[in-house]
Amino acid sequence: MTGLEILDCFRELGVEVELIGDMVQVTPLAKVPSGLMAEAMAHKAEIVCELQRPFGDESSPPLERAPETEQKLRRLIDCTNDPAFFDDWLAWAMTPNDTDEN
Repeated sequence: MTGLEILDCFRELGVEVELIGDMVQVTPLAKVPSGLMAEAMAHKAEIVCELQRPFGDESSPPLERAPETEQKLRRLIDCTNDPAFFDDWLAWAMTPNDTDEN
């Protein structure tokens, strides 16, 4: 299994994975089967690399959807490094639309 596949498994389990310094934090840890955690520990370097990338496929972040978590927002900011691009995205993200629930 690759680091990206392990991250996909975490996502399917509804587990949040964050990089804090050089530590990988998994929340909630109780949802992760011990075998998957052992696999993740064996592939920590790959997982860290994936978490440091703006997006796993190295594509530009799309403007048509907001990041689901603060970590993804931080990755978007790191990816863009362009204040004008980020200002455009933030204006879009903060604009309510008809599909938003109140």
